[in-house]
Parts: sequence; structure tokens; C-alpha cells
Amino acid sequence: MKKWLVAGGAFIVLLVLSVFWFWSLASARTDDAPPRIVLTVEKPNVEVRPNGTEEWQAVQGEVHISPTDEIRTGETGEASILFFGGSVTRLRPGTSVVVEEALLTQTNSETATVRLKLLSGRVWSRVMSLFDLGSSFSVRTDTVVATVRGTAFDLGITTSGTTLWVSDAAVEVNADPVPFYVAEGNMATLDKKGSWTAIEPLRSEDRSNPWFQSNVAADRAFEKDVRASLSSELKARGNARVASMLQPFVKASESLHLRFAGDKAPALFGTYLGRRLYGIKMLIDEGKSGLAFQAFTSLETDVKSTLKNPSKEAYRPVARRELRRVAILLGDAAPSSAQYRLLQRLEDLNESLAGDDHAIRLYGRLLAIDARLALASRLIDENTLEEAKMSLDAAHQGVLNVTNDLDIVSSNISTASLAELRAKREAVLAREAAVRARLELALTPTPALPETAPTSTTSTPTSTTPGVPSKPAPTSTVPVLDDGSWTRITLTAQPNPIEVGTTSLLRVTGYKADGTTEDVTARAAFKLIGTLGTLNGPTYSASQSGSVTVQATVADKTGPKTAMTVIQVNDAVKLSRIDIIPQGQTTIRAGEQVSLVVKATYTSGLTSIVTQQSTWQTSDTNVGSVTNGTFTAWVNGQGNATITATYTEAGVTKAGSIVFTVLPAGTKQ
Repeated sequence: MKKWLVAGGAFIVLLVLSVFWFWSLASARTDDAPPRIVLTVEKPNVEVRPNGTEEWQAVQGEVHISPTDEIRTGETGEASILFFGGSVTRLRPGTSVVVEEALLTQTNSETATVRLKLLSGRVWSRVMSLFDLGSSFSVRTDTVVATVRGTAFDLGITTSGTTLWVSDAAVEVNADPVPFYVAEGNMATLDKKGSWTAIEPLRSEDRSNPWFQSNVAADRAFEKDVRASLSSELKARGNARVASMLQPFVKASESLHLRFAGDKAPALFGTYLGRRLYGIKMLIDEGKSGLAFQAFTSLETDVKSTLKNPSKEAYRPVARRELRRVAILLGDAAPSSAQYRLLQRLEDLNESLAGDDHAIRLYGRLLAIDARLALASRLIDENTLEEAKMSLDAAHQGVLNVTNDLDIVSSNISTASLAELRAKREAVLAREAAVRARLELALTPTPALPETAPTSTTSTPTSTTPGVPSKPAPTSTVPVLDDGSWTRITLTAQPNPIEVGTTSLLRVTGYKADGTTEDVTARAAFKLIGTLGTLNGPTYSASQSGSVTVQATVADKTGPKTAMTVIQVNDAVKLSRIDIIPQGQTTIRAGEQVSLVVKATYTSGLTSIVTQQSTWQTSDTNVGSVTNGTFTAWVNGQGNATITATYTEAGVTKAGSIVFTVLPAGTKQ
């Protein structure tokens, strides 16, 4: 009897330990730390005036600050403000700034809004791409608003006005009448009279400035810190046993935890997904890329299967958030590496998780394009020009596809989201033009300079490219204005974008110091950067798809003024086919009705519903007929009837058909 008791007790203990072990396989630390805004004093003499108070408080080390707090640095003080672990703003000595708004929403996705007001001095901001559509980071003065969604820029109030310097990506400037974009390696100044200068490359004195150089170095360190912090966070979630014999048990334990998690299930799902992705990345780091990609294929299947369940819709934004975090860890991956292939797989999965939300899907693609441009810029710095060209071409094709798709689905996107998508696309186009100009210059042999400079009565514009020293451009005749000076010129193209085989007209506008403008197109010299299409004066003719940069130069008594614009050339999107989709069975009884939906598919791969725009025909009107997209089987009708829908768009006509079988009333199907 005692032996049976001992054996039974041992069995119970073993069973309890087994259950505990199985349950512990899914144990993971969740993210409970609230989002914070942290002010770090880099050099003493920094003060904070909390919202609602008049008294300044001297601070040291690290302190938490709140929205609407004002921070100022003395003549020797320097400080940095870290927003939610993903963006940083650094304050130069003699700077005063107010945090007008700083909000991070993490209920499902991760949406952040940061607004700063620069009262005096100079600030440098580095924004990592951690946020969803709807997020923004802006710094404003009384006259300038600079808005970004992932970049590095410098904004300062000087004696000559307000100057914006852009080190990375592109910044949207809220100017009147329309915003414009300053891409990496360029600068622009709003003078005291309220007029913008022409966008110009960063000057050598700006690049050699200790403030500029120290911030470029600090940005690199900051990016490493962000990645290290993300890596530590994912590692702390526990071991997912990816590609090991224990992984099936881990997945089973996770499913059990999720079943009992209630409202916390989406967050817990994100925790499990993030640690599993991190485990796959670690396999690649260990040289086990084969196992890693097998594990990723399994993960794709599991995620897509989970999200097919309508009750799991809240998991979708959480999954995108985790994919984006791991993508940030892979931001420095070389195109030839296994990590880069994993990054591409992450981007594809992220796009598929957007579901029917066109805005989120297109924004994810724009972020991926931005990543390709960042890689191309880095490869140019490393003189790896062939790989840089491949990355730039991939980004270029991506912009083409997004532009085509955005035009097609714009009616299905909210006004606010559509504006944000278009702003992001314009920023990407500006950045692409800047990076492409750098690449073309890097690929062009530097011509030998003559010993004696030739004399000329006309001005010769200098060909400059963001991020590299200037070099002489081929001499072109630039008409000289004799009716005063211009603070800047702008170049626009209409229409833009255009399709292959069409033309776009260029217009150059000159801005005077008093705010007046004049059309100076007839006095401008135009230059096409690249080989896509041709220029005939102010008319650009598109010969193949792509994005092309056009430069206009106008000279006055003070020297040449230049402006650039990017024209997007798209392949014509045409109707490819239509399909009739019945909203019920195609074998029905006499007297019954079935609604029909006509779906049009385009050469871009996108689709739209065109039921109401289609015309209908019925092969046998004695069986039934179609009215307003609904097939009605006659009470006395029976037999087969072929229903044909025809739809025409942009001169292309497509037809689709479906066969209905009508049984006598009362017949069992």
C-alpha cells in the first residue's frame, strides 16, 4: 500500500512539474513601461519652466518633462530631449524651446505626435521611423513649420532669418501658397522679409561647423542605441525556441495563454510574435540562415492563419508594430546579406497584414522605399556604387507602383490619410532626386580643370549635389535678368505625374524681396538630369516610366538662381479583366434572386468594384434577367442562363460571364 502511495505521490508531483513547465514555456515579459519624455543635460546651465509656472528651475542629469514645458540652455549649456525612445532633439547653447505636444498612443498600433516651438537658438532633431500613418514630428518658429516622418534636420533662428539644414531624408516646409520639400544635403532660408531663398546644397562651412559634425556623429550613436534598446527589449521577452524540437510545445503553451488573456490577448500576441522574430534574426546572426527562413515561412503561415479569424482583427496592428521593430534592427543590412533578405520578407508580410486598408498598405510600402533610399545613400558614401544603383532603382520602381496604386484607390482613402500619403510620397520623391543626383555625380569622371579659367560675360551655374563637393557643370547660356534681383525661383511641372508618351509643361516663378512674383519661364535655361525623356525648352516629353529631375536656372544681377523638380512618369494603368462574383449559389430555384458584384482588375494588380458602371446581358431571357446587378430567376423559368457583364474604362472594354442554373420551384438543391 505504501509503495502505491509513494508512486502516486511521485506521479502527481511529476504531473504538476510538467504542467508548470508547459505553462512557463509561454511566459514572457510584456511592455508595461509608460512612454516618457526625458531631458538630459549634456553640459551644465540648463533650466526648465514647467507648464503653468513662472519660475525657472535649474536641472542636471536626466529629468522627465511634460508637454507644454519650456526648456532653455545658457551660453554654455547643452541638452537633449528624448521622445518615447525613438526620436531626439538636441539644443545648442543659447536655445529656448517649448514642447507644445508629445503624445504616444500604444493601444494597438504606435502613433506619435510631437510638436516643438523654437523660440530662439538652434535645435537638431533625429527622428527614427518608429511610427504608424498619422504620426508626425514638427518643429516650428513664428514663421516656419518643418514636418517630418523620419529624418535628421537642423533648424535655427539666425540674424539673417530662419534656416533649415537637412542631413538625412527630406523635410516638408509649410510655405505659402504650397508646401515644398528640402531633401538631404540641402538647405533653405526664410529671410527677415518673409521670402524663401532658393533651395541650395549645404555649404562647406556648414558641414565643417563643430555643431553639425558633432550631431552627425551623435545621430549614428543614437541609431545604434535605439537598435540596442530594441534588441534588449526583445531578448528580455524570453526564448521562443525557434527551429528547435521544443518550439511546438512553446506554440501550444502560447495558444493556451492567449485563450485566457482576455482583453490583453492582442498585446500578448505581439509579445510572442516579437520574440519569435528576434529568434529568427539570431539564427541568421549565427550563420543558420536556412533554418531561419524555414522558421520564417512557418511564422508567416501561423500569423496569416490567426488573422483570418475576424475576432482576431485587433491583432493586426500589433503584428505590424512588431514587424516594424525588427525591421529597424535590420536597417544596416547589406543587400547581399541574409539579413537583407529577411528584411524584404518582413516588408512583404507587413504589406499583407494591411488587409483591405489601402492607406496602411501604401504607407508601409513608402517606408520600405525610404529604407531603400537610405541604403543607397549609405552605399554611395562607401563607394559601393553598383549596389547603390540597384537599391536606388528598386526604390524608384516602388515609387512608380505606389503612385499608380494611390491614384486608383484614392477614393477609398480618407481625406486626412490621403494628404499624409501624398506628403510622404513627395518627400520620398525629393529624397530620391537628391540621392540619384549624388549617384550620377559619383559615376561621372571629374574633368580636368583648365590652367586658366576662360572669361565669359554670362554666368555659368554650378552643378551641386547633396552630400558631395561642388564641381563645374557644362557651360550653358543663362539669360541674365536686368530688372532687379530675385530672392529665389521655383520650378513646377503640370501635369505631374504623367504617363509614358505624354508631355508636361514647366513653369518657373521668380520671387522678389517684396513678395511679388513673376513668370520667368521664358528667361530660364533648363537641364534634364538623367536620360528618361527629352526637353524642348519648357516642355518635357516622357519616353519611358521612371522619375526624372529637371533643373531650371535664371540669372540676375546678383548671380544664378536654381530650382529643381521631379516629374513622375508612369506606365499607363489599363483595365486587365473583370470578374462577376455571385453573392450566393449559382444553382437556384425559380423565383429566387442573387446579387452580383463586378470586380475590375488592372495591370497594376489593384482592383475596384464597378458593378453599377457595368452593362448586362442574359443569354436566355425566358430563364431570368439582371437588373442593377441582381439576377432574378423567373417564377416559371428553368434551365441555364449565361449572364455577361461588360465594362469600359479609358477606351478598354472587358467582359465577364457566369452561368446560372434555375431549377423548378420546390426542387431540392
